[in-house]
Formats: sequence, structure tokens, C-alpha cells
Amino acid sequence: MISFQCDSESFQEFFRRALHGLNRNCRRISEKTGRVLTEGGVYSGIWMECAPLEGLVYAPLAPDVARRNHTAFFRYQREDGQFPSSISERRVGFAQIQQVVPMVETAYELGLMTCDEELLRMAYRSWEKWDAWIGAHRDTRRRNVCEAFCEYDTGHDNSARFRGLPKFCPGQNAANCPDIPCLPYVAPDLTATMFGGRMAMARIASVLGIRGKHDDWLERAELMRKALFEYCFDPETEFFYDRDAQGNFVRNLSDAGIRVLGEHVVDQALFDRIFERWIGNPSAFWTPYPIPSVAACDPGFRHPPPENCWGGASQALLALRAPRWLEYYGRFGALHHLMLRWLEGMRRSSKFMQQMDPFTGEFSTSPDYSPAMCCALDFMSRLAGVMETPEGLAWGCTGIPDAGKSVFCLERLRGGSAQVALEAGCATLSLNGRELAKVRGPVRCFSDAAGRHLRIVAVEGGSVEIRCPGTPPATFHLREDESKSL
Repeated sequence: MISFQCDSESFQEFFRRALHGLNRNCRRISEKTGRVLTEGGVYSGIWMECAPLEGLVYAPLAPDVARRNHTAFFRYQREDGQFPSSISERRVGFAQIQQVVPMVETAYELGLMTCDEELLRMAYRSWEKWDAWIGAHRDTRRRNVCEAFCEYDTGHDNSARFRGLPKFCPGQNAANCPDIPCLPYVAPDLTATMFGGRMAMARIASVLGIRGKHDDWLERAELMRKALFEYCFDPETEFFYDRDAQGNFVRNLSDAGIRVLGEHVVDQALFDRIFERWIGNPSAFWTPYPIPSVAACDPGFRHPPPENCWGGASQALLALRAPRWLEYYGRFGALHHLMLRWLEGMRRSSKFMQQMDPFTGEFSTSPDYSPAMCCALDFMSRLAGVMETPEGLAWGCTGIPDAGKSVFCLERLRGGSAQVALEAGCATLSLNGRELAKVRGPVRCFSDAAGRHLRIVAVEGGSVEIRCPGTPPATFHLREDESKSL
């Protein structure tokens, strides 16, 4: 459970509205699903593309709901291994695959944090069947890839990426590829999702002690990683694109390439080049309100964005996924900037909505949208709270705009409590009522689950002062993104 109090009435109300909206969007869809966190707004059900990650973010408030945001898909999985792309009261969809963050990865993280071995076993069995289904139906030329057959496969609604192509697969069956010469596409994001799923399967195999499977999944993941570079990576522009059935790149600078980064496919050196050239470029993805779903310099960029547009709008789902790759590759300063800009835009809006104009911060599409409210919860926790991760605890020490004083308390999923109290620029970190440290400066802190092995990372360059009980105070001068173990 989470509690949060601050001396900014406007931010306190903003946070209250986010939690209230998320709770309101939790409802029972069917007997098989139970009470789940739905997408909200005009989207009345759950989608494999996003519901598991949203559940993971919501887990500190309702771990049972987070679990059901995964098990709903396991329970509707077909005998041949196909997952539904969506589940609602009206229908269970099988007309596209529509996946992004691997569900088995979010299940792995949730399972570790809640000590839920049954969830890990369910996820392992289900994803093993899904991986086989993808190999049988979405790798038509046996190239160790995952192919896109239609627009909704990747959730890129109204993007130039799939201009002129069908939204669904023929016969409402995701195994059917439309009879169009350019299809299927070798899709970088879908292939990366399957790569990330295999990496998660290796980790679960180790946790569960499934003999011989850890290395097998790693070997299969490596085959997919190599294929991703062979078919989708353009060394000239250093970005990932679809490749059509004739072997041509479909050159759309979209978040399809960014999703590859989300699965940690590239090494640090290549990531740094991609970041400097494209992600951190104000003419491409680093607009005033980052990150647009298509780079602003791309010919297919649409502005102003129409409703539900993955052709240029900065999407809440894209922002919610950003910590998965910006933190992994050590870009804490960029993430800090992104979170502040999103919170700024959301606080100006009277409703939590799906997408934002990347230049003005004006929101549109689908009020009461769960991913936007999840962004509010997640970003506030990273700035002025504490988060539980499979590796330990992540502490926010910078605070939130307009608040001079705040207290964030987390009742941990694995037991015990953690707290961050901020006042006059100083963050006091406590675990189970015991003070761990006082931190002053623009940093985030990381520790193991017991509060040991404290590490700080600067989100801005500057001076940082640390005071731990029983030790002399220490001062460090850090550059942005520089890390220091204490």
C-alpha cells in the first residue's frame, strides 16, 4: 500500500485524482478475469500490449489486481498457444497479436516481488506455448523473427508505418496474413518483444530450477537478436525499421525502434549513438514534451495529432515504458526531464488522457485513461517516493515541483515498510522505522531489499551530501548520470 502527503494542495489533489481514477477503472470483466485494471476511457477492456505492465505499476496498491492483469490472458489462451490480444465484456480478440512489453517479463518481476511461485510457473508454461505459436504462425520464412501482418499487431493506430494496410488479419484470425505483396513485415518491435520474452524465460527457469532450460532460452534469444540486426537494423542511419516481403526497409522513424531499446537488445555503445543521434535530438524525439511516437523530422510525422494517433503524438504508454530502457542504459537525467515534463502537462489538464501534443503539452483522446494515471503514480514514486524492484529498493530524493515538504510511505509487497520524507531539499530514507540516510542533492538512490549497498545516481550535475547514521557526512560532486556506491 502507498500513502503520500505533501504541502502542495494542487499536487495532492492531482495525485488523489490519479489513485481514485485507477481504482474506478478496476472492475470485473468476466468470471475468468475477475477484477482487473482496465485501460479506461473509451477502452473498456484489457490489452496484452499494456495491461500486464500497468498491473505491475499498480501492484503496490493492489497486488491481486496486478496478478489478474496477467492471469486473465493465461486463462483465455487457446490450446494451440495463441494469447488473446484483448479481453472485454463484449469479446475476446484474436484478430491481431498486439504485444509490446513481454508479459512473461512483467510476470517475472511481479512473481519475485510477491514471492508467487505459482504465477512464475503459470507464466512459464503459457509463454512457452506462445513462443511456439509465434514460431509456427509469425515466422513464415523461418528466420528467427516475429512478423507483422496488420496495423493492430503493434498497436500503432493511425501511423504511417502501416499506411494503406489492413488493421486486422483476414477472418479475424491473427494466423492469417493478408494477400498483399509487401506483407509480412519483419517487425523490429515484435521481434524484440519475443527476444525479451526468451530472456525472461531463462531467468524464470533459473528461479524455478528447471534443468537445462536456462541456457536453451538464452541461445534461442541470441538467434533472435542476431536476426533482428540482420533484417531490421540499418547501419547507415543506426535505427531499426520494418523490412517488407520484398526485402525493403519501411523507413519510419517511430517508437517501433525505441521498443527495441526497451528489451535491451543493443549494447551500451550503440545505445549511446542512437540516443545522441535520435532520442535526445530536439529535431527528432526530444521535443519539448518527449517522446513523440514518430520523430518530428520524419516525413510521416503528423501535427497537430488527431485523436488516437501513433503517428506523432507523445503517448502515455510510451512514457510509461520509458524507465525500462532509460534506466537500464544509465540515462537518469533524461528520464528525470521526461517525468517532470509529463507531470507538468498532466497537471495542466483537467483529465488524465491518452496522448499529448509533443510541442504544446496539450492532451487529447480518452479521458480517465489508466496508462496516464499509471504515469502519475510511477513518476511521482521515482521523484519523491520509494519503489520495490526485484533487485531491491529505488528511492527518489529530488522531490516534486511546488512541494517543499512531503512524506511517502510504502508497505512493501515482501513485507515491512519504507519511507521517504523530504523537507527543505533534504530526503530522509527509512526502512522499517530505521533511518538509512539523509540525502541532499539531485540524485536517486538504490539499495538491496534490506537497505544495504546504497548507490546514488545523479539526475543533474552538482553537489550531493550524504549522512548515514554512525558515519561522518560525505560530499560528492557528480556529473549527470554519474553513479557512486557508498
